[in-house]
Amino acid sequence: MAVRGGSPTRHLRSPQLWLTIGGFAAAAVVVIGGGRVGPVTGATFPSSWLGVLARNHVNPKTAPFPGLLLVCGIATLVAVWLVTLRIATRAQWSLNQLWLTVGFWMMPLALGPPLLSGDVYSYAAQGYLAQSGSDPYTSTPNRLDPILAAAVDPSWRSAHSPYGPLATALERLAVFAGGGTPFGGVLFLRALAVVSVLVIGWGATRLTTSARGPVVLLLTAGNPLVLLHFVSGAHIDGAMMAMVVLALLAERRGHFSTALALGCSAGMIKVPGFLVVGVILISLWHNVRVNRGPTLLRAAAVTLASCGVLTLLVPHGWGWISSWNTPGQGNTPGAPAALLGAALKPLVDVASYDDLMAGGRITMLSIGAVAIIWFLATAQHRPIPSTTGWCLLVFSVINPVLYPWYLAWGIVCLAVDARRWRRDWLIALSVWGTTLNVPGVAGWMAAVIFGVTDLAIALWLVWALRGRPAFWTSFSAALTPGDRRNHGATVLGPD
Repeated sequence: MAVRGGSPTRHLRSPQLWLTIGGFAAAAVVVIGGGRVGPVTGATFPSSWLGVLARNHVNPKTAPFPGLLLVCGIATLVAVWLVTLRIATRAQWSLNQLWLTVGFWMMPLALGPPLLSGDVYSYAAQGYLAQSGSDPYTSTPNRLDPILAAAVDPSWRSAHSPYGPLATALERLAVFAGGGTPFGGVLFLRALAVVSVLVIGWGATRLTTSARGPVVLLLTAGNPLVLLHFVSGAHIDGAMMAMVVLALLAERRGHFSTALALGCSAGMIKVPGFLVVGVILISLWHNVRVNRGPTLLRAAAVTLASCGVLTLLVPHGWGWISSWNTPGQGNTPGAPAALLGAALKPLVDVASYDDLMAGGRITMLSIGAVAIIWFLATAQHRPIPSTTGWCLLVFSVINPVLYPWYLAWGIVCLAVDARRWRRDWLIALSVWGTTLNVPGVAGWMAAVIFGVTDLAIALWLVWALRGRPAFWTSFSAALTPGDRRNHGATVLGPD
């Protein structure tokens, strides 16, 4: 049985030593390949990160090598992670030693330039606006000095900030702590992202049993999807999920007011964070039998007071409400809403592209709303982290756009209580997410990579679920508490 303790300074045993070195090397290849791919098209970053980052985005049709190197690095990192997961379910690795392994995987990504997305430069620009006295909810990065605005993705230079007042306060603090420069702000935001992932891993392992701690750590802080997009990409979603995990931990320990305040903090970073508040309130409704009325009134007061205080962190603290859906103005062809809109074309070919996309988005939002309401209404039948994870996962999928780091919202929470075949699905979803929106790869090559990955995942799941009950029986069991039924041995072995 794996234990929480154990000195991280002890020599790592083989094969853990080789997996630690292999993950570090794979992450370094990701940094080198991603750096040579360069920034997003049309952007110029303020630093070359000691020559690692190319000045301009490469054309994958004329220079395919950087993109292929990036893909190879990601694939190797995923492979090392899968092998580590398989062994960690059986070997007696201490949690502290596994933290050391994850730390080595994280190191190159934490020290290298932001990869796979340029959103962190948008955060820095919004922080610079706030620090200079402008309102990022009414002002846009294109009003900044041209050198500063050039680092922002051209798609978002004219966009208002969609993030809550706590996110804006963190962005402003980042620029202030970074010496008043956007690049200094990026460094601070990267440090915030690293701390957030550490908090996610720490909290998640304390929400589960000590025996399952190593596997949960690998599914959260050690997950390649989290490492690539929360650490390397430095997305503010990492801070949101750190607050969500802390809220779940506070609720588990009976500190409901603290849990609600932390949940509101998550929501005041990005809207999906508010889902954990709803889950905690519904849990109180079902579990409190004595003085239910006063308890719920106190919970509602804490929720409203927390939101009210957080809006005071920045001027015009409610200004984000009018622009919170700004990311939805983008276009990701792989999003279910976009796929549904494209599928409607043969039926209504007279409609414009915008009408088709609107139809797909409205349909997915309707389906998702029903699903989230159902999960909340049946929350008493499953652990609170699982309900939160399902709601976050549904919210990410029904979005008009689907970015890979959105999938990490639900995966982080679902990992806490996921066992047996449900864990296999989370692994498959994580692997699939790492193939989304990889830059520097030509269209046909991206289609091949995506197709091969999908086929491999499908074959793996078919093999993993062999000899188990009918699919719908298993799927139904996935939505109920824990793993009270035995669905057969998992690919990764017993817990």
